[in-house]
This record gives sequence, C-alpha cells and structure tokens, in this order.
Amino acid sequence: MALRSPRGKAYADTVHEYFDAPLHLLIRAVHADDLPKLEWFGSMAHWREVNRRTFIDHTAGLRLMFVADLHDFPVGQVVIDVTSHEYAYVYALRVLGPLQSLGIGTQLVKTGEQVARAHGFRQMQLAVEKSNLGARRLYERMGFEIFTQRVDVWSYVDHLGETHWVQEDVFGMRKVLT
Repeated sequence: MALRSPRGKAYADTVHEYFDAPLHLLIRAVHADDLPKLEWFGSMAHWREVNRRTFIDHTAGLRLMFVADLHDFPVGQVVIDVTSHEYAYVYALRVLGPLQSLGIGTQLVKTGEQVARAHGFRQMQLAVEKSNLGARRLYERMGFEIFTQRVDVWSYVDHLGETHWVQEDVFGMRKVLT
C-alpha cells in the first residue's frame, strides 16, 4: 500500500492552469433528436412540451427553431415566429449557462435576422423582461430599441402535466432590418 503525503494534496490545491479551448459551433435548424438534449440535463425539462409544440410548428414552417450545436449537443437555441405579416418575432433565446457571454446568443440572433430577411420581413420584434439586464444589453448592442412596455401573461404545461401561469413585466423591442 502506497503512503500518500499530505503535501501532495496541498500542492494539488495550488495548481491553476488556464488554457483557451476553441469552440467550433454550428448554428442549424433543430432536429427531432435535439429535443431531449434541449432539456439540458433536466434543468430545462419544464419546457419539454413547449419545445415539442414549437418543433411541430417548425416542421410546418410557422416557427423556425435553431440551435447552436457543439459536437451534436445543442448548447443554445432561438425561435423565430414567422406567422405575422408585419414582423418576425424572436423568442426562446437561451444559451447553456457555462457557455454564456461567448457570443453564442449574438450569433443565434444574427441567424434569426438572416432568416427574417429571407422571409421578406423588414422588422424583428421581441420582448425582454425588464429585470433581465444582460439580455437587454445584448439586444441593444445588436440594434434593437425599446418601443413599448407591457405586462405579458401566458401559460405553459410542464413535463409533469402541470399548467403554470407566467406574468412578465417586459420591454417590447424592435429592430429595422436593412
């Protein structure tokens, strides 16, 4: 039996080696096999039914769902609702927590802008919770401007079949597409 020195752990606790790891991400349309992965190890399981319904709309061309794919695992998502005749509507922008602030959300919104232009839209709109300052700063950096404020009330059914009502104090933001 080997003797372990307490100095070994003390030394190990002092090791801090930083390195840069490039992330090669692919922004692409969602696939059916992405849906379970979008639950992000259970942290987003409550959105299971919402994602399933959105995927059905995606296959019908009503709402277009995109993911940021990292080695066949979706680490980000965005949905572009193209059912309006006046503007494309962006929602469900999410990036897996440890990968936030790396530009993934920005790229997902840029993809949404390309899709909106391709569909002939001249404007995109979205709603951002007033308390979500990080998201608001992202949208403002990308050229979105606040044009209204309101309280949105909506509901969803979670993975346990329970209905949840949500009331959000939001800013409506829009961007003219050039």
